Amino acid sequence: MAPSITALFLCSFLLYCCSKAAYGDSNLVVDCCLRVSKSPIPIKIVKNYKEQGQQDGCDLTAVVFTTKGNKKLCAPSNEPWVDSLRAKIDKRSQFCRNHKQKNRMCLNFA
Repeated sequence: MAPSITALFLCSFLLYCCSKAAYGDSNLVVDCCLRVSKSPIPIKIVKNYKEQGQQDGCDLTAVVFTTKGNKKLCAPSNEPWVDSLRAKIDKRSQFCRNHKQKNRMCLNFA
């Protein structure tokens, strides 16, 4: 009888471990945008951006812009003004990286 209890315990333990590995920790908090703004965001306040989607555990696909004051602003990823803003930020970041600029345009940008 002892071997069957040991086998049952071992199977239960393996099932528990596999479910934690497959589904992750249920206490994990994901910072996602719950809504997006349709109003254009001025480039002069934006430091950088990242994309958010289902692969991040979020229901809403969006672009998250970080301001110089470290606030997060969510924008719809399918709007033309968002694509334009992302392109300008990418261009500015590339310029600052390539020229190792410390001028006013490149300060506070990561």
